[in-house]
Amino acid sequence: MRKTRSLIVGIVCGIACMAGVLLYVQDARDAIEAERAEALARYGTAQVEAYVASRDIVAGAKADVTNAERKTMPGELLPEGAVTDLSQIEGQPAQADIYRGEVLVARRFEDSAGTSIQVPDGMCAVSVPAKAVSAVGGSVLPGAEVNVYSTTATSTDLLVSKVKVLSTSASADAKKSSSSDVSWVTLAVAPDVVSDLIAAAGSSELYFTLPSEKLSASDVGSLSKSKKESVSDSADEHGQSSSQGKSQSSKEASRGDGISEAQGTLESEEGKGA
Repeated sequence: MRKTRSLIVGIVCGIACMAGVLLYVQDARDAIEAERAEALARYGTAQVEAYVASRDIVAGAKADVTNAERKTMPGELLPEGAVTDLSQIEGQPAQADIYRGEVLVARRFEDSAGTSIQVPDGMCAVSVPAKAVSAVGGSVLPGAEVNVYSTTATSTDLLVSKVKVLSTSASADAKKSSSSDVSWVTLAVAPDVVSDLIAAAGSSELYFTLPSEKLSASDVGSLSKSKKESVSDSADEHGQSSSQGKSQSSKEASRGDGISEAQGTLESEEGKGA
């Protein structure tokens, strides 16, 4: 009799525990649904699962299940290109450090086969040869705005000013070598100057300068024009001075010839008189 009573009590307790668990699970589901409904009401968008960094990811490292986790968040708050599946960036190293809790974005990873560049609308990407000494000691980096000069043994001309640097050999090889030198620079330039830039790269040496933010492209052009005019004026003055010197020398030579001729005539007449 006691065994039967204990068995009944055990069954009742088991049912009560199961009911409690089911009730807890249902409450948790209701809370999740309530939060989702609140988010939908607040942001007016559906919830989306995306990956965030579960710990810091250093530049050059790859994202996987060991350093990234999937979380549900309002789709409207997700940045463009948010990673919703790790296969989107499989095998691609991070371009820069990514910190814990940061949403993974596809554009912050690069294809291991090569780095793609974003060319601004209406512009062309063109690569030209460079050296560390002509690229401000290797300080020309992607994102910088530079002026490009073409120089030969006799002249230096401004080709383009305030053009954006898209990539350099040093930035592309940074992952492979800690001491990469600049050997080429990729610029975003207007289509009408591409041919001039390529021609100059083939017939002269290119130099890159980093203008200050307060120095406008028109200022650079004016300075270059003023310099050319100054050099031209100096050359003209030198030419005029040289011409005047030659003229004066010619006059002095003619005067000397006249004096010599007069002296010869006088000596001839004195000889006849004697």
